[in-house]
Amino acid sequence: MIFLVAYLQEMYYPKVFIKMKRCLFIIGILTLILMNCTEDDLPLNPYDVVDYGDTTLVIDTLSPTSFVRLHKEVLSPSCNVLGCHDGSFEPDFRTVQSSYNTLVYHPINKNNLDEDFTYRVVPGDTALSVLHERLTNCCFVNTNDRMPQDNIGDPLPQDELNLIENWILSGAKDITGAIPSEPDNLPNVEYYVVTNSTYDSTYSENRIGGLFYQPFLMPNNEIVSFIIFVSDDKTDAADLLVNKLEISEYQNNFNGAIEVIATTYVAQYKVWVAFFNTSVLQSGKQYYMRYTVNDGENPSNTTYPNSQTSFIYKSIWSFTVE
Repeated sequence: MIFLVAYLQEMYYPKVFIKMKRCLFIIGILTLILMNCTEDDLPLNPYDVVDYGDTTLVIDTLSPTSFVRLHKEVLSPSCNVLGCHDGSFEPDFRTVQSSYNTLVYHPINKNNLDEDFTYRVVPGDTALSVLHERLTNCCFVNTNDRMPQDNIGDPLPQDELNLIENWILSGAKDITGAIPSEPDNLPNVEYYVVTNSTYDSTYSENRIGGLFYQPFLMPNNEIVSFIIFVSDDKTDAADLLVNKLEISEYQNNFNGAIEVIATTYVAQYKVWVAFFNTSVLQSGKQYYMRYTVNDGENPSNTTYPNSQTSFIYKSIWSFTVE
């Protein structure tokens, strides 16, 4: 519950707030432009003069493992239905493009209890493709949760399941027949929680004024646990490198910052823990945090928050010492 609350506080509400401000700002700018421009003043569409040459896109629609055929015969009629995968939620089976983009090497939103899956479709492997599992397993998490849902529809006929299986096993080819490459993304710093050393008191929930974007109150002269949840598309969280927490008096300057290495990995929750004694900090002062991690495959580290991060997120990753 602690992790869930922290995640919602840090990842959801600020994004909604920022998106609303951006939308209003953009609408205002566009309105001013249109009010003060005549038709002759409007800029040319840059795509009007693009020369595409003689490039021809060859689309596979006939082979037994064609994704275009799979979408036309299975995904669109059986899944792109009102209230289901019609754009209301992912996977999005409205078009061939949206279907492919939300399936192949796309991270899943719902896993089974053993967390066996990473992607909706893994080319060449039906056992690791959650799409295949959801269509063939009666009880993915709960009873009767096979897709199409057992309580609202019938399972797909075997010939349609065969089309899906053959497409996956043949490499989950795209509309041109090309086999995709597995992504190798930088790791993500998802969220953090700060507790006492025995994990039975949570400090990061104690926001000043009760506002999620304000710093939280950190106790003085106490050993605390910074619990950081990180993930990567290829590397297991336990094998991630660097795992360095930095604490600075300044929001945008971490030169000379206090460095705390996370040395403990808790497999049960897939988190790294850095222990720190707050006695070296000054009472009444606000401090900012950031976390750096490396997946061992990319030369670049992931640091969050970074210089491009919104000031709201930077404020969330901050605390004031009591």
